[in-house]
Amino acid sequence: MPAGYPEVLAVSAMSDTDGAPGAKGSLATCGQPERDDSFATFSNYAGDSASAAHLVSAPGVCIRSSWPGGGYRTISGTSMAAPHVSATIALCIAAGRCRGSAAAIIKQLRADAAAHGDGFAGDEHAPIARRHYGDLVWAGSY
Repeated sequence: MPAGYPEVLAVSAMSDTDGAPGAKGSLATCGQPERDDSFATFSNYAGDSASAAHLVSAPGVCIRSSWPGGGYRTISGTSMAAPHVSATIALCIAAGRCRGSAAAIIKQLRADAAAHGDGFAGDEHAPIARRHYGDLVWAGSY
């Protein structure tokens, strides 16, 4: 459980079909239909505040990715959301905005997400029946 370790960051997936807030994009249709700017129905979530303190969300629905053996595939999963967060952390470190221990970097990343999040259905600002999907990761100034 990530909440037991300050240096661990969990990533949930959300759907973003148009790259803009407001849930005005089309349905994601590469698998089960997912609404724009909403939590991914298949994604893990935090059920308490301790777990929510180690969670961010990132696009993870209908992501085009390189595929072993060559070529590309469009797939969904938290495994598609996690690289978005890893890249954001790398950019934050390279820009000098994230410094210190892993726990300090996670704290900074989560603070940036909370301060700049436009929100989506299921984020920390609009939890769904005690399910928290984390604030949307933000890389705007990195």
